[in-house]
Amino acid sequence: METMIISLLILAILILFFLNLIFGALLAIVISRPKNKSYADSYCFSPFETGVPFNVVEFTTEDGVTLRGWLLPGNGRNINRVVIGLCGRMGTKSDLLGVGSYLNKSGYSVLLFDYRGCGESDLSTMSMGQLELFDVKAAVDFVSNKIQNAKIGIIGFSMGASLGIVHASTDDRIVALVSDSPFVSSEELILNRVKKYFPLPLIFLKLSTRFSVKSFLGYDNRGIDVIGSAKKLSFNNLLVIISESDSVIAPSQQLEVFDAAPFPKEVWKLSDVEHCGAYFLDRKKYVKRIIAFFDDNLS
Repeated sequence: METMIISLLILAILILFFLNLIFGALLAIVISRPKNKSYADSYCFSPFETGVPFNVVEFTTEDGVTLRGWLLPGNGRNINRVVIGLCGRMGTKSDLLGVGSYLNKSGYSVLLFDYRGCGESDLSTMSMGQLELFDVKAAVDFVSNKIQNAKIGIIGFSMGASLGIVHASTDDRIVALVSDSPFVSSEELILNRVKKYFPLPLIFLKLSTRFSVKSFLGYDNRGIDVIGSAKKLSFNNLLVIISESDSVIAPSQQLEVFDAAPFPKEVWKLSDVEHCGAYFLDRKKYVKRIIAFFDDNLS
């Protein structure tokens, strides 16, 4: 009987081990697979619908991926003030048309673009921020080359919020940043969501996912260092927007990012707001606050 129990325990451990390997490989595919593209990708709102001028642009990352987007040219005193919009994971440039159009109508130049594997940009392996950092750098390089003496700000949402912090910590061309609903760890975010829907023990899932991503896709899945980057920020100001009813990224994570950053900084907490929902709660109030922030800090 004792031998049988030990054998069953060993069998259960082996089954769990292989389940973790399988789920790790599947998770690596889900994380990294580019979005399927079809004719419908062209059937989206553009700056034409919001009545602002725009140019279709493209630029290439250091690792050879061509990204495509819209440059909304500024005017008046803000002509060399540029805001780059960073959407959430799997999002597209049209997601930020509301904020981007109002910034442009206030005189700012605005760059909205699709990450690799999304929208109109090249099909390419995706990640939870590690590879998309190349995309952010390419966008900043493009703006710097396109607009003389550009003063650059970033507004990012979800993954874009965290990407903005990580990139800005190493690039002194960024002088102001709005970070709406940032996460601390992309890896933990994914694993927690998997465990929520799959109750079996997945104690090896983190390691098996890392192994699969590194072996088959060639990049490190341990996540971007958001907290470490926040501590290194040295530009004029940071505004962190926290959705206090966020079911995707814990509000405590968002506050942790804010706490890690040095002053000067601002926090805007909104109760009863879901993930990245501040804009939709009160569009007019949101854009007014964002424009005032960039007016103060992109000088």
